[in-house]
Amino acid sequence: MGACELPMFNPSHFFCNIKNITDYPMSYGYQRAFSTAFKAILDRENFKGVTYLRSFAPSHFQVGEWNCLRKKPWRSNEVILESSNLDLYIPQMKEFKVAVRKGKGSGLRFRAMDTTHAMLLRPEGHPSRYGHWPEENVTHPV
Repeated sequence: MGACELPMFNPSHFFCNIKNITDYPMSYGYQRAFSTAFKAILDRENFKGVTYLRSFAPSHFQVGEWNCLRKKPWRSNEVILESSNLDLYIPQMKEFKVAVRKGKGSGLRFRAMDTTHAMLLRPEGHPSRYGHWPEENVTHPV
């Protein structure tokens, strides 16, 4: 794979073993992307609308990719936002708060629809047949 690789055990970090190349966690680029997007909105001269941010939706696979075992939602006391999910949530909300603060001075409004915790509670599987091959059974009765 070369000197730079994405290890299977830590999908939130891209490791690069090239001398004089700094390793950054995936959250660094993710935060920069939100910073850039919000800056573009803030810099629009005639934009006076409302900007909505829907927060990060965590992965909901319990035992690796595409394993659909759980049939009922988690209770809020059974799961916590941690690891790579937290690494993606924090930078997004951090940049949102910066945009809110900067937007107040120019009359721009930002609203957050924070669905992260609700999406963390969803069971494994998928709510519908869309986004999958017709023969895949990815929905489960509760």
